[in-house]
Amino acid sequence: TSKGTLSSNVDAILGRSGVVTQKIGAHEAGRVKIGDEEWRATLAPGAGDAREAGQTVTVVSAEGVTLTVR
Repeated sequence: TSKGTLSSNVDAILGRSGVVTQKIGAHEAGRVKIGDEEWRATLAPGAGDAREAGQTVTVVSAEGVTLTVR
């Protein structure tokens, strides 16, 4: 099923690094590119300042199609 495929895709990116393509603010989602896929992303609690486009982040968790990064 497509749901099973999504779950395995999410599992495969936990711990991976990605590049910010749209600024991720402390309280606003942005976008991150990991491999050939772009994802919606939010900052993990305690991750500090916003991440600007071009910065590298690490995936710490995922819920649905939104990644949490630091």
